[in-house]
Amino acid sequence: MMAMAIVALVGCGGESKDKNKSGSSDEANEVVTYTLDIPEKAEPLYNVGDYYNQDGLSGVIFWVDGDGEHGLLVAMSETRAQWCTDDRMPSQRVAVGASHFADGRANNDAVLSHDASYRFPAFEWCAKQGDAWYIPAVNEMKELCRNLGTINDAIKANGGTPISQALYATSTEKNSCECYYFVAIDGGSGYHHYSDKADSYLVRPIAAF
Repeated sequence: MMAMAIVALVGCGGESKDKNKSGSSDEANEVVTYTLDIPEKAEPLYNVGDYYNQDGLSGVIFWVDGDGEHGLLVAMSETRAQWCTDDRMPSQRVAVGASHFADGRANNDAVLSHDASYRFPAFEWCAKQGDAWYIPAVNEMKELCRNLGTINDAIKANGGTPISQALYATSTEKNSCECYYFVAIDGGSGYHHYSDKADSYLVRPIAAF
């Protein structure tokens, strides 16, 4: 789509070159009209709160880039699982390198590549949902909360389980023994705290598109 703008340029009258004459010439007062085609700004392809169902991914969009073409979506369902089954003494536990506050994908990759005899049930369940899905980091959960009411309305309208004000796992670990959990609150950024990795939390995956 193109927008049309009409620009009129009006000349200014001036003193005649002939010293015996004064006033404005017809040429000096000529109106010249130009028509310019100005591209209209394209409407975003996706908006926060849209239901996305493409390429095997289905969920509700909670963040989009400037063009509305790419973003993040949250899954329609959840489960409850332990972050990690390691319940040994604190001195025997180790951090797995999932320390990112804004990059849940990197955290998930670090956890699932960690070679250990114990397991990571929350991450394993998430991986079974498909390669695109991962447990969000703390700041990704904060972003999700900014429009939680809109997100939950879309989740319910499309047959999913709404996000509740319960303890949700994040993929961000605090140290060798503890991970951050998150409580989602509509209209704000929610809040996060930390607890033992061996505790069980709700798990709600997100994915990039």
